[in-house]
Amino acid sequence: MSESKQIADHEDALELYFNEMLVDSTADSVIGKTAIRLGKPKTATEYDLTQPFKALLFDINGLQLAIRSEDIKAILPWPETPLEQSQETSDNEAIMGSYKLVPNQITVINTANIVLPIQHRHNIAMPSFMIVVGEGNWALSCHKINSVITLAPEDIRWRKNMGARPWLAGTSIEKSCSIVNLTGLVNLLTPKILA
Repeated sequence: MSESKQIADHEDALELYFNEMLVDSTADSVIGKTAIRLGKPKTATEYDLTQPFKALLFDINGLQLAIRSEDIKAILPWPETPLEQSQETSDNEAIMGSYKLVPNQITVINTANIVLPIQHRHNIAMPSFMIVVGEGNWALSCHKINSVITLAPEDIRWRKNMGARPWLAGTSIEKSCSIVNLTGLVNLLTPKILA
C-alpha cells in the first residue's frame, strides 16, 4: 500500500496540479485513434512577457482555463439544434461538429476531450457555450463563462517546451487557471500536409 501525501491547503493542491500539467506526457499527444502531427505552437518567448493582458476565464467540467481576450471573436449559447456532422467530425473525438454562423462554418472543438486527463473524461455534461476564436472558424465548447481578468506575466509559469500539450501556454496559481495557447490548440487539430 502506497503512502499518501496530505496536502496542506488549496494553494498547495493547485501548485501540485499545475506542476503536473506542465510536465510533458506523450499519452496526450494522441487524440482519437490516430496521432495528429503537431504544428509549431507559440512558445512563451513569442508572447509579450512584459505586459499584463486581459483574459476570459471559463470552465471545462471543473477545470478553469483562461484565453486571451484578443483571441475571442464571440461567445454564443450552445445551440438548441444538433451540430452538423461530417465524416471528418464524426471520426474525431476532438471535434464535436460544425455550426453555421454566417459567413463562417465554425468547427466546434470538444475542449474537454483535449484538456482533461483521460481518467476525467467520463460523465462530462453537455456544454453550455461556444467561444468563437481567431478568425471565426473555430469555437471552444465550454460549460461555464466565469469572468474577465487581468493576468500579469510574472504571475504565470510559462511552458518552455510545447511537446505533449501544445494547447497549454502556462499556468497561474494565483488565478487558479491554465492559459490556453490558441495557436497550439488549432495546430493540434489541423494535420499538417507534408511536402
